[in-house]
Amino acid sequence: MRPDPTVAGRVLGERSFKKGAALAGEKRWEEAADAFQRAVDRYPHEPVWWRRLALARLHHGDVDAGLAAHRRSVETHPDPPLRWLGDLGKVATRARDWGTARAAYQELLRKDPETRDHDAVLLERGLTHFLPRRRTSRFIAQNIDRIRRAAARHEPLEDRSGTVWTYWAQGFENAPDVVRLAHGSLVEHMGDAVVALTATDVADLVTLPPDVDALVENHAFRSDLLRLELLTRFGGIWMDSTCFVRHDVRAELEELARPSGFFAYAKGDVTIGNWLMLTPPGHYVPAMLLEAEYAHWREFQQNLSYFTFHHIFEALVDADERFREIWHRTPRVPFDAALRFRHMLDEPYDAATYREVLDGSIVHKLTYKYDDAGPGTMIDALMSSQDATSPGGRADQLPGDD
Repeated sequence: MRPDPTVAGRVLGERSFKKGAALAGEKRWEEAADAFQRAVDRYPHEPVWWRRLALARLHHGDVDAGLAAHRRSVETHPDPPLRWLGDLGKVATRARDWGTARAAYQELLRKDPETRDHDAVLLERGLTHFLPRRRTSRFIAQNIDRIRRAAARHEPLEDRSGTVWTYWAQGFENAPDVVRLAHGSLVEHMGDAVVALTATDVADLVTLPPDVDALVENHAFRSDLLRLELLTRFGGIWMDSTCFVRHDVRAELEELARPSGFFAYAKGDVTIGNWLMLTPPGHYVPAMLLEAEYAHWREFQQNLSYFTFHHIFEALVDADERFREIWHRTPRVPFDAALRFRHMLDEPYDAATYREVLDGSIVHKLTYKYDDAGPGTMIDALMSSQDATSPGGRADQLPGDD
């Protein structure tokens, strides 16, 4: 269909646009996208039509086509709104079109009167999650004194530095097989040091402030706060429910924490994998993270991103000299090796690779979110090497070992 720049072309295009809007209202995204496409084919000069086409394409799962339409919406707009530039950056990042993403975010920073010099630093560090990182960074910087004062009020309740805390809200007996496998490995090798908590019994140790508690419904977000409460009040080692070990790792982790009193696996230079954290009670890092989280929840009434914890850590490294100094003294152990096995759960079992990957880290962060893996896969081999339903079994025994 050849574009028609005349009034007649716009009238015909508007009919298709209205039909697309009605279909989008019914969440019939494929049909809506087809209608919006006819609209822009007839009259390609209306930015809003391109934007609605982009949203419909994305809802239908076509990221590349959504990106192309987003790009046209910005190109045809005489003064694209900041939100449009942000959306273009986000979709370009999803599509791994780094050039388009960077250009969109740079234009957003150029136009936004609230842009800070530090925003360019955040952008240079990485394009992924740039907008929530920027928003979180600004909020933490503006409220850092209040966060420090709140963190200073925390007092340890008891020194339980030798405890390994782990949590499954519904109880580990009701957990997926991989979670029970991981939990069994902790109990097998660290015994009574492991304290397995549920949504019910964790309240005997720590509680969230009532106003924050009322906001946090997601189990993962609640777990983020509970681990910080436990470490601030009692100290110890937090391990996510999917952390798998093959021996008692406490001495090695404690040695890694010796220079700063804190340890977590590093995710780049300025944030962490929060699935394993070690501190003594009353340590500055979990107390600051906790109060920054509470301030964030009270301000925004929600998490701006699934990775808000990590964005807050980055923001505290930037905004607080003492926090940054502690992090710089913490041994930098990248988390890549610890996550390698989780990325090959459904791959065919290969003995050499299996041993190499398991030997590559003292802790492995698994996941229970994977497609069903049949016999002969990596996860099947790991599950077969010990009893996933109980703390018994040989976590150090590989398939084929006597």
